[in-house]
Amino acid sequence: MKTLSTILFGVVFLFLLKILTTMYHQISNFYTLYNNQATHLYFYNFNKEVLVNSPNLGLLLISVITLLATIGLAFSLLKILVVCKNMSIDTVFTICNSGKIIFTGYTLLFFGLSLSLATFVYKYYFTGLTISYHFTDDKAQQGYAFGYSMAFAIAKYLGIYVVAVFMLFLGAIIKKGVFLKVENELTI
Repeated sequence: MKTLSTILFGVVFLFLLKILTTMYHQISNFYTLYNNQATHLYFYNFNKEVLVNSPNLGLLLISVITLLATIGLAFSLLKILVVCKNMSIDTVFTICNSGKIIFTGYTLLFFGLSLSLATFVYKYYFTGLTISYHFTDDKAQQGYAFGYSMAFAIAKYLGIYVVAVFMLFLGAIIKKGVFLKVENELTI
């Protein structure tokens, strides 16, 4: 169990470093958007150049939401590091560990949604491929552009959603296991 917890600790620590880098980029996004400068928008794993001529409230809002999501994710990854430490001393099945894992699952869901929202806004409003659909009167073309952009945004971060659901499931199983363990200890 010690080897597994050490490997998991290393993987979580590397992901935490990636999230801290993302936090830095989000602060940089917010600063350059606030000062109306040409900027590279950076949301987790895509980096696109966008020329901002005037304050864009939507981009500022998305930058703040993604920054808050990365801060929450960094906090929950610190909790997972504590769970890894508990694994190394063979205290896995506790309510505290279950709560930390469930919290990380919800944080990952919020993080994935914020990244999907950022990708959707970029894809729907700022790409040359779909921008022409906004200026037509044909509702079918606008609907196609909207649906394509939304599907692309969700599919791009599907792995995060899968890991989030797995974390929620794992947390629920550990919580149920703790209750069964306590019930079994009370049985004579």
